[in-house]
Amino acid sequence: MRLTRIQRVLDVGSGDGYLLQAAVARGLVAVGVDVSSDLAEVARARSGAQVLIGELPELGLADGSFDLVTLDVVLMYVPDPGRMMASIGRILRQGGVLRIREYDPESLLARSRGPRYWMYAPTHVGVWPRRAIERLANEQGFDVAAVVHGSEASLRTWLASARRSGVAARIKDVVSFGARRLAGGRWAVAADTSYYLIKR
Repeated sequence: MRLTRIQRVLDVGSGDGYLLQAAVARGLVAVGVDVSSDLAEVARARSGAQVLIGELPELGLADGSFDLVTLDVVLMYVPDPGRMMASIGRILRQGGVLRIREYDPESLLARSRGPRYWMYAPTHVGVWPRRAIERLANEQGFDVAAVVHGSEASLRTWLASARRSGVAARIKDVVSFGARRLAGGRWAVAADTSYYLIKR
């Protein structure tokens, strides 16, 4: 999916600020939000971006003030996702993009590990299969424009971040990269899934 007219980005759950840093490096106006003051300070130092501390619905951001909002592995920690999505719908301009990345418990990888899969940790409020994301989006006035399974990184970036060395490890990493992108209909190999939603 090609993201056009993106100038102002809000990263909800901005953590250590790497996404903010990348946005600022590309000349975008980037703002972060995090509930942790410690992480907010790290993100500010790394990116130079403004980082607000608190829960998004309580921050009073202006209506229609962002072109892109990102939630990168955030929904699993949110006790009231409807309220969060309503806030995002308000601050996004019409036609703006919401990117959500979550881990699909119905993927082959998650199913193969059953209740031992890491996403079922007690610190996670919920898990988000594809149907749940699509239903939440529809209820809150968003259309699903694209779904990306597995890593959104390029193969080159994927290999650059690999911790193992040697020819055999390299081959395994390439195969793993390809396999994680396999999907058909409602099933996918990899659990990590990114959704691009358009505000109606």
